[in-house]
Amino acid sequence: MAISALASSIQFRTMEACDIDGATDIISKAFTQREPLTTCLGIPREKDFIKARAVCQLAARDGVSVVALDTTSNKIIGVASSIIVNSNPEPLDIPTEVLKMYEPIYALIDKMQKVFHDSPTYKNNPGSKVISAMRLGVHPKYTGRGIGTKLRQATTDLAQSRGFHFVTAVATAPESQRIYQKLGFQQLYDFKYCDFEMKGNRPFAQLGTLSAELYYKKLF
Repeated sequence: MAISALASSIQFRTMEACDIDGATDIISKAFTQREPLTTCLGIPREKDFIKARAVCQLAARDGVSVVALDTTSNKIIGVASSIIVNSNPEPLDIPTEVLKMYEPIYALIDKMQKVFHDSPTYKNNPGSKVISAMRLGVHPKYTGRGIGTKLRQATTDLAQSRGFHFVTAVATAPESQRIYQKLGFQQLYDFKYCDFEMKGNRPFAQLGTLSAELYYKKLF
């Protein structure tokens, strides 16, 4: 189903199973080249590709993610992945050795997400259905055109059309933080990377005063 067009050659539509390979390639490249936590830990692309593919498989299944295609080449040039939050989440199909590389990232994100679920915003709305905005990536040749913002707006509109009450996001890079601010998401919490401690270590100390920021948007 087509959602919208940015220009005559760029089309946005709901992510499907047939998009998994192209979407994985886009977001894995984006994260291993530009996302602060992945680059700080030195996670190689071949390992991140495994995680990115698992995320895309869940995203395609849940039906609340969007891809951008260049219709002149029929190739995916951007993706905004999202998954449905539930009380019994399905574990990602990722080898243990790869999961271990991401332990500090998972611990930080879990800490951030708990803030939302413990907040009055969520607790005062029992039974709310929640979407978690996951990875967002755009091919380098197409950056600077607002495609990332359009992709995330499209996933938010899609979530609303399907009756979800909240979209949440842990934004780990300044670029994604600007997108959520531009789209009217509310910032609930931020945490400086240099202050994050795990097992007596500070795995993100070299990132200095950069922060992870927790955002949410109430749809209903």
